[in-house]
Amino acid sequence: MFTGPHIVTDGLVLALDAANPTSYISGSTAWNDLSGNGNNATPTLISGSTFTSTFGGTFALNGTGSFINMPVQNFETSTPFSIETVMSVPNYNQHASRAHFLSGVGGNSMVIFSATTLLMWNEAGGVNNITINATFTSGTTYYVTITRDASNLVSLYTNGIFIGSGSRDGQFRWTTMGRLGSGTTYCSIINLSTVKIYNRALSASEIQQNYNATKTRFGL
Repeated sequence: MFTGPHIVTDGLVLALDAANPTSYISGSTAWNDLSGNGNNATPTLISGSTFTSTFGGTFALNGTGSFINMPVQNFETSTPFSIETVMSVPNYNQHASRAHFLSGVGGNSMVIFSATTLLMWNEAGGVNNITINATFTSGTTYYVTITRDASNLVSLYTNGIFIGSGSRDGQFRWTTMGRLGSGTTYCSIINLSTVKIYNRALSASEIQQNYNATKTRFGL
């Protein structure tokens, strides 16, 4: 079970921590889920992507087809959820100035970071897009939280601070699995240290709690 200090566990369905040897050991074929739900992820590190010692453990995906598959649930229409990650992008000027964080294999749902926005969509061609203005500086590590509540309000927080929100309905889906990073060859490099998914929208105080329990480790 996930036992990080003071981390919110109510509704936690996925907890991946690259620095926790119970979750991952360098060279392993599985990134183990610490939530107790068995949603173990499978890293595919190719073309120079690596598992590094940064922050005790980080996956450095190089944007040329490296990714991490995870068999977690679809987010159905109007279903609340929260996604939290510790991430950085070394250079937003590479590969269309964007980094795929989460995408749906067999579907078109994606969460994309750019230097100035967070973009979510769930249909090809831009149907049900939501864009939230933000500032993500190249090479800077962020604790990012994305929530959607029962009213379809999507909110973005960085380092525990509310950034912005917007309405986005529709199903965030995939037919086979979710994917961290991208199997395509035009997306920016992204570094991932932790990933958590909840089956509900965390409150602002819970987001702050998780950030406070994590910030010292990452120097945030």
